[in-house]
Amino acid sequence: MDFEAGLRLLRLLGTREASALSVREIRDKWPIQEGGVVSFRTIQRYIAELSAIENGNLLREVQNSPGSRYYLATSQVASWFLSEEAALNLQLTKQTTAQSFLAGSKNSAEKLSDMAEHLINRTPQSRRLRDRLRVVADGIGRLPAAIDPEVLSAIIAAISENQKVRIQYLSSKGNASELTLNPLGLVAKDGSIYLVAVTGLDEAPRHYPLHRASAAAQLAEVSQADSNFDLDAYISATHNFSHALDSQAVPVTLELSVAPEAMYHFRERKLTAEQQILEPTTPGGWYKVIAEVPETIQLVPFLLSMGPWIEVLGPATVREEVAERAQKMHALYNDLEEFPK
Repeated sequence: MDFEAGLRLLRLLGTREASALSVREIRDKWPIQEGGVVSFRTIQRYIAELSAIENGNLLREVQNSPGSRYYLATSQVASWFLSEEAALNLQLTKQTTAQSFLAGSKNSAEKLSDMAEHLINRTPQSRRLRDRLRVVADGIGRLPAAIDPEVLSAIIAAISENQKVRIQYLSSKGNASELTLNPLGLVAKDGSIYLVAVTGLDEAPRHYPLHRASAAAQLAEVSQADSNFDLDAYISATHNFSHALDSQAVPVTLELSVAPEAMYHFRERKLTAEQQILEPTTPGGWYKVIAEVPETIQLVPFLLSMGPWIEVLGPATVREEVAERAQKMHALYNDLEEFPK
């Protein structure tokens, strides 16, 4: 049995006795290859070879009428394909997406996560790390966006099988539409999951937040997505899905005057790798932070979030936009005679 055939068989089999498959069911699920439909005899040979692996015990056999059924021994598969470090990384990744990415989705990611859990439970050291490591979202702790598990399952299936998907979609402005999309990838960010897709080969990629999709169906049509599409490059080009105000504009030189008590923001999480920090000219004075940054839709909101602890010195366009928004915010509270000290 070649490596690809072994992997294909492992992907088809479940990890629970209730999901055990007979040889006939395995054959029916086996994807048709260039050489035609795989035979019963070939499937039986594959099962025998996997069962005969020394110290492997990859397969569990359930004896019933009219014949045997098979499922995977999760702990053994985990040992074959995962190191303890990889299993822990996988479980940490699951923490960031558990409420939306895997919820109600019976897919290969969930199966792999089960395998990782079995492997971690084998040693007290791994269990201790798993129990004492957590990943939390940034911000004020808002709940993740509510995503229909059936929508997510349909899109995952379409991506894995390289097929188109049709979704019922509601835009941020409340406009409903039905879209036929060629999926390019899924990206989890800030409590939501985005489908990166194109409507046709001539269209630029867009990302669609899945909490705005009320229904999705995998289509029996091959996706027309560009096979050379680089998901990581797209994420980088969109500045982690924070689009530039002008796609043709070059980065701006952002200059900030920063209060000492707010400097940890820029020391611990730099704006860019080339960020500069100039020391105050007087004791207790404000610092100066300089960095070349893209002018994205998130830049001004980020600067406003720093409140009275920063002043934007330049560029003039950014300074003016921050000032204008701050003045509008002040106007909302103009019934107050003075602000609390």
